[in-house]
Amino acid sequence: MNKYLAPWELEENEIKQISDQDLRDLVNELFLAEAHDAEMDSTKIVVNAQIKAADGGCDGKTPSSNGSCDYIPPEETCWQLKSGTSGEPSNLKGEVLKKIPEQTLKDGGAYVVIASQSSDSEAEKERRLKVLKDEAANAGIPIDKIRVYGAEVLARWCNKFLPVALKFRNIKPTFITLENFLRAPRFQGEYYETDNLKNQHKDFGERVGAFKSDAFHTHIFGHLGVGKTRFCLESCRQSWWKTNTVFFESCNLNDIGLLLNGIMHREGTKAVIIVDECGQKDIKKLHELAEKCCQNIHLVTIGTQMPSSDIREEIMTLEISPLDDAGLEKYLIKQNPGIPREHVSIIQKFSGGYIKLARVFATSLSKNPSIKSVAELYSSQDILGVMAPLLSEIKEYIPALHVFSLFSGLGVTEPRESEIQKAAKCFGFEDASAILKSTNEVDHLFGIVPTAGHVRYISPDPLATYIAIDALNTHPGILENLIDVFKEDRGALQALLDRIEILALNPNATKTIKKILADFLVLSDFNNPTKARVWKQLNVADPVNAATNLEMVLSSASLDERRAIAGNARRDLVWGLESLVREKESFHPAIKALAHLAIAENETWANNATGNFTAHYQILLGGTSVPYLERLEIFDEIVALGSDYRVLIVKALAVIAQRQFVGHWDGGRRATFGNEDWQPKTRGEEAACILAAFKYTNKLIDSGEEVIGIHLASTLSEIIATYYRTDLIDEVDTLVKRFVEKYPQQAEGVRKSIQQIIRGCRIRKEEKTPAYLRLVTIHKALSGDEFTERLRTFVGAWSIDVEDSDKTEVEKLAGEFLAEPTLIEKHYEWMVSGEANSVWGFAKHLGRLDVSEMLFEFLWSKKDDFSKKDVRLLAGYMDGRMTVLGSDWLIARLEELQPDNNRDATLIIQLVWRLLPDHRGAKYILDVLERSTLPSEAYGTLIYGRWALDIDIKDFKQIMAKLIVVPGLRPLAISLLGQRVSGEKDLIKDSDIHSFSLNLITDKDLITERHGSYVYDWESLTELFIASETAALINAIVEAHDNKVYWAFIGWKNTITMCRC
Repeated sequence: MNKYLAPWELEENEIKQISDQDLRDLVNELFLAEAHDAEMDSTKIVVNAQIKAADGGCDGKTPSSNGSCDYIPPEETCWQLKSGTSGEPSNLKGEVLKKIPEQTLKDGGAYVVIASQSSDSEAEKERRLKVLKDEAANAGIPIDKIRVYGAEVLARWCNKFLPVALKFRNIKPTFITLENFLRAPRFQGEYYETDNLKNQHKDFGERVGAFKSDAFHTHIFGHLGVGKTRFCLESCRQSWWKTNTVFFESCNLNDIGLLLNGIMHREGTKAVIIVDECGQKDIKKLHELAEKCCQNIHLVTIGTQMPSSDIREEIMTLEISPLDDAGLEKYLIKQNPGIPREHVSIIQKFSGGYIKLARVFATSLSKNPSIKSVAELYSSQDILGVMAPLLSEIKEYIPALHVFSLFSGLGVTEPRESEIQKAAKCFGFEDASAILKSTNEVDHLFGIVPTAGHVRYISPDPLATYIAIDALNTHPGILENLIDVFKEDRGALQALLDRIEILALNPNATKTIKKILADFLVLSDFNNPTKARVWKQLNVADPVNAATNLEMVLSSASLDERRAIAGNARRDLVWGLESLVREKESFHPAIKALAHLAIAENETWANNATGNFTAHYQILLGGTSVPYLERLEIFDEIVALGSDYRVLIVKALAVIAQRQFVGHWDGGRRATFGNEDWQPKTRGEEAACILAAFKYTNKLIDSGEEVIGIHLASTLSEIIATYYRTDLIDEVDTLVKRFVEKYPQQAEGVRKSIQQIIRGCRIRKEEKTPAYLRLVTIHKALSGDEFTERLRTFVGAWSIDVEDSDKTEVEKLAGEFLAEPTLIEKHYEWMVSGEANSVWGFAKHLGRLDVSEMLFEFLWSKKDDFSKKDVRLLAGYMDGRMTVLGSDWLIARLEELQPDNNRDATLIIQLVWRLLPDHRGAKYILDVLERSTLPSEAYGTLIYGRWALDIDIKDFKQIMAKLIVVPGLRPLAISLLGQRVSGEKDLIKDSDIHSFSLNLITDKDLITERHGSYVYDWESLTELFIASETAALINAIVEAHDNKVYWAFIGWKNTITMCRC
């Protein structure tokens, strides 16, 4: 038996015991499951359900197909189903001569007999085929399309379709087949589909049905109660792959892992796996699990959150939004003919577009006709006074629901059980037992307090919001109390703040929240991670004062004090300011506060204030409702604060053309807060913004301030790259000229950027475009002369990026270079700077053409430079001379170098590994090892290229013997050895190589110090010795990690596992 056999898969013996009726049902399921891929018309699939009925020798028929199915012939096929002993050869006599099989075969069709009790061994199959084919041949019936399937084939066929196998075996696992899940009462009501949902259904169906290995995961997200699960199921209901679909109501990683493991080891299997109630961590873990069998499955996860940023680009996402007022109105009228218009208005306001809640409200309002309008509703002093009659059926549970309503999720089981206990006491309960009893009852009756992992929450969100409002009115001071109680419990505090943020704009909550915000007056209030989180999520209630207070505190703090705001506290301040910058009223103090944090930056790559500040100065997608020209007005105020602030403004001017989304996704909690982001409405308006940015850039250039020069060069490079193709090129040219005039020392940086753009134009074959020609003109002006411009264009490019015509140009340049002796001194520093990417090829041309070796005398006189500078100029030249004079010429040059001189020794290493992969080269390396005092890192280049692979094995072993006795060179030794052995695995039989290898792979220092390129080579080399040196390896690894931290040992767990196997 296959050790990976999954619990739902059928075995041959189970098929052999099948009844006649079950065989017919099973085959019918298989026909329907194959219909889509095989492109069969499912309406023409027939399986005779009556066992005793006269069938003319045909128990089933399948129409013609595309031939993609291994089990269904491509031709129209007649099927006979034989269970038990009826499939024995003696009982098959006369079957093929019956009317339908005979006619089907004569018409070019196929005839298949399924003998479910028979074996699929060659002998058994031949016995049955012989009976059928002999009779057919004697009767003049074609025999080439007659098949016989036994139990083994039928089992494999069933296991291709997981739900078919599950249905046959009547298994009830932790997952549910789609067919069974769709029978749930909550999915029986009519499904309402807007035009947007129709498009989303189509998109979703195409994604899932494609079964692409590079797009195997779709995540459906949206608010609680918005209809994500129903959307997914309705998409599946009409799909061809519904028989391949299983559904998990929550994320059970063990069971899902078992399911995926079984799929991974079954060829031909396809399955759609839907997992509901997934948090970010669940999404990531499931994605990693599913990746192993991505060709066989499509994973669909459902949850309220988007995937985490580190995997978001790998997953297709689909957001399900609440219905807008028009869509909800159509739904309500369709579901409740004759519903009063004022009831529709009330439900639109109260349900937030959530169909689940709208359905409850519609039913309740029909029982309370006295409620007439939204105005009447809001005139009530107590909103929940209206909610009470609407939700009278859960009135007795409201006190318990208060506790959950102020949290987006509250822990109720270990390890988070303490959360419900603490919250219960805040609300005046002795303990949580009464609360849990009530919530269990109300959830059983109405399904409004579901469980997700260790927490419970009220669903849908709007219902939780209205109950929370009642909780605030019923329990004055509860917010301050809860924040204080949970200030050290980050998870529970976050859940509390998420809920309060939704309530922040409600009049019943705003007064309390403003009071909390008013206490943020000193730096320590913002430097505390808990307080910073509170400020971030509550500032929506009083945005102007929240931003103003923070800006005042930061402006009076020193640079060091601002840098001390770090980690989660800083990130929350930046994210909070990001929301405040969006609004016109709070933009000014919020963007200044971001500037104060940006010049004291301590975040290196993500969530940093610098990036956030500059991103808001994109003209498009600037992430604020403030028009671009108004955003520029604050620049004068900011640049007056100091040079660091002016550098920040220069960086902001570099992003004017970027179109990246600004901000982080917050679950839509602020979707109803504030104005839409500003965008230019016309090309002319956009051009005016660009010119205004250019004008301010020119203003900064005119200042001539040295400290901002390098940043201005970078900004200009961005501007050139963006606008060189536009009709703004004249303005760009003016900026460049002005910049070069004011900052001549920074001109080279701009020239390099233009050179890169020119190179891209040449690759795209745009040499004849006006934009290209204009760029070349600007580049020539910066280069100083035509030869320099050509040299830096062609030799500065990577050889892989240039066309053959460009390589010809490089050769031509080499000739011109030799013709003018002064050019070598003029361009030498650039050619050894590392920026001349094709200098090897250029230098090789020089070496081949330089008969007098004039250039060599100059280069050799500079040989001491090459211990620190780009040696490719010298090495390429010498390679060119060797093509003319042979390797003896190189040997003569190497003999002039002294291995006991560290500069000469460095040059020997650099030249030998590039140019001399033979016994002579090995000898030079040995001389350097014996005579020089070079540091270990000087030998690091030996692992590049093929030098260590190409030298003779005897020379290689001599070098290894030298390397392994020097502690600092042992990592290099293991890398060289790993590379050599991976290409010649028989070398491990060599006693010397075996000894070297064992010496290195059991080195405790190499085991514990897990950094550097040698780690991969250690693992590769170790795998070759696992079988023969198991004990030595395990002992070395365990001893090496004695008294070490646990995570270090984990690094070698794969090797330990392989040793155990």
